[in-house]
Amino acid sequence: MESSEQLSSEEISQQREAASQQRADYFEMLAGMGITKHIGSLTATLELVGLCHIDQDSYVLDVGCGIGATPIYLAKRYGCRVMGVDITEGMIVRSNERLRGTGLEDKVEFQVADAQYLPFEDATFDAVMAESVLAFIDDRTATLREWMRVTKPGGYVGFTEATWTKTPPKDLDEYMYRTTAGKVEVAEVWEEVLKGSGLADTVVGAYKVNMKAEASGRIERLGLKTSLAALPRIFSVLFKNPGSRSVIRSALSVPKSIFEYMGYGVYAGRKRE
Repeated sequence: MESSEQLSSEEISQQREAASQQRADYFEMLAGMGITKHIGSLTATLELVGLCHIDQDSYVLDVGCGIGATPIYLAKRYGCRVMGVDITEGMIVRSNERLRGTGLEDKVEFQVADAQYLPFEDATFDAVMAESVLAFIDDRTATLREWMRVTKPGGYVGFTEATWTKTPPKDLDEYMYRTTAGKVEVAEVWEEVLKGSGLADTVVGAYKVNMKAEASGRIERLGLKTSLAALPRIFSVLFKNPGSRSVIRSALSVPKSIFEYMGYGVYAGRKRE
């Protein structure tokens, strides 16, 4: 990633378009496979739920809900109402497929929406949460303020995000961006975003990735059937979508040092009264 100071406005525009396409390819690949990848897995989700004070009386917005696993899990476990939104239409199709037959249709809804421009009135939700979303957005502070806009005064906004446990080497940072067009940060940067939004009583927790917990948490949230079904779907996705093939090629060149630096963080705060 070159410094924007060395590039013309046309080159910057081209880079942004390329990044946007890379993100779209990455999300379409996940939608086609029928999976959602949230680093920190269920452990991070449950910590975020606690920090956002979600209970049976809450109306929750899950931004970037992917295939709908978290909204359905929350409604089933806590009895709350949940609205899930995602910018990728294929994700919402998968979400509604998962919702059918759960008996939770009166508690969970899904719709296509951009995390940066939410189609909801001010002060609609008791809590707004997101998992692995802000890394794909350029103006994180403005996006958090948009989430705050739709949160009731005294409500909570929180997110989980991939977090470097220490400043990574350049090749590792570039690998993550090249593969997903997502920008991972150290915890201090995510904390600045959180506090810069104007949230009060902010809480920050950063952790190393536990691969065993990642796998078991993903299966518990998605279910074994869904997890196993993703494996054969990858061949169909790769056959139909050239962009997915590009994502996979980039992902296979993973630097060996990634597990030394990769972690996750849980970040939350309260909207002032």
